[in-house]
Amino acid sequence: MLEVYSKNVSVAANAQIPLNDVSIVKGKTAQLQGAGSIALSANRCGVYKITVNASVTPTAEGIASIQMEKNGTLVDNAISSADATADSTVALSFTTLVPVQASNCECAIPTTLSFVSGSAATINSINVVVDKIV
Repeated sequence: MLEVYSKNVSVAANAQIPLNDVSIVKGKTAQLQGAGSIALSANRCGVYKITVNASVTPTAEGIASIQMEKNGTLVDNAISSADATADSTVALSFTTLVPVQASNCECAIPTTLSFVSGSAATINSINVVVDKIV
């Protein structure tokens, strides 16, 4: 299990949201990798539940969104969006499942998750929880 979060960070449109703080780490299945990615161990195959909650203030009117990337590719069903006016705050959240295939090699590449803001915004808070469920 892993819980990471950030508060009051500014991001550009289509930019990765930094995850700066770790609340909980239990086990070695998921780890914060740098300031913006979560690595799911290739040696710990299974299904992971990813829960994201955020408070976002976009800098311009339009659609505010947060979407998950898996290994650098945006995941279609892992997104939350809302219409917003400039400097208004919106709540965004989603839950998704991520499968990790088995690998017996210690050198196997982990599955990497990151989160992208669809518009320039201040991320007032973002909280990401990763649970291995199977």
